[in-house]
Amino acid sequence: MQMHGERPPSQEFQCAFIHMGSIQVECDFCGRTHFANREEAGDWEPGELERLRDEEEQNPGQVMGWDCTSIGAGTIAGKTFVECCPCRGIWRYEKWVWHHRHEIANYIATRSRREAREARSEAEELSLVKSLMDQDWAVARLQDALKNVRDGACIDEPFDRTATRGTTRWCEEGLHGWSFEGEAREWVHFDNREGAA
Repeated sequence: MQMHGERPPSQEFQCAFIHMGSIQVECDFCGRTHFANREEAGDWEPGELERLRDEEEQNPGQVMGWDCTSIGAGTIAGKTFVECCPCRGIWRYEKWVWHHRHEIANYIATRSRREAREARSEAEELSLVKSLMDQDWAVARLQDALKNVRDGACIDEPFDRTATRGTTRWCEEGLHGWSFEGEAREWVHFDNREGAA
């Protein structure tokens, strides 16, 4: 029987990496085939379960049937391991992780703090970009609004931003603002109420 580990990996370590279950799985660490030795375990192809049972009788160390409905498996270092496989192939990974647990814990803590800082910084940058875009949009719309007021066109949307050359404000009566013609200032009022002339 092929063995890779000094002892079986802990249940905690296996569960941390197990991410699938199947009626038949091959362990990449030793090549053993594991299968769920029950008719009701899954959608077996005709004769497939019988074939696996025969192979287990002929080669019990290489083909292993389990009295369950699903074989737990996971992936470590790109290799598939099978829960409770006698090869103990993933024990060396657990041994390394546990031996370096303090360094790993420190790495996770410092990396998490850096990721959090970067996420906050990115969120602040995105917020600033959005704010600048909003301001650019508002200034452009405000300039359009002032031009429309001067031209006597209808304004349908409120504005509360300050433009370079003037301000507007919205109230129940409509749009108020400063209109600039050269150096002369003129207070203009556009009534936006329904039915207003």
